Amino acid sequence: LVFVSGNNYTRTLQITGLGQGSTNLFTETKGSRRTPSKTNLDLRVEKAFYFGADRSKRFGITVDIFNVFNTGVVQATEDSVGLNSEAGPAFEEIGNIVDPRSFRVGFRFFF
Repeated sequence: LVFVSGNNYTRTLQITGLGQGSTNLFTETKGSRRTPSKTNLDLRVEKAFYFGADRSKRFGITVDIFNVFNTGVVQATEDSVGLNSEAGPAFEEIGNIVDPRSFRVGFRFFF
């Protein structure tokens, strides 16, 4: 079980169309905003089978479950507001969400 506090971010103003290129200006105190915290649980189950004359060889089947509670927490947001931008402001649009619940099956052989 892992608990992670949210990431800090700051609203910035992106100015484009300048002779030297674009630049970002902080419009708030650095780190004044935070994405939500997240709790994540990953599990692994394994069953081992022993064989051979002296039971020295082992075959294992594993099943991994990632994000057991299927939390959909936002990990990143857009932190800039464009000035002279054709796309328009995208401040606090979702940039990344925790991956959904997923499963993985694996096989292991020890000799």
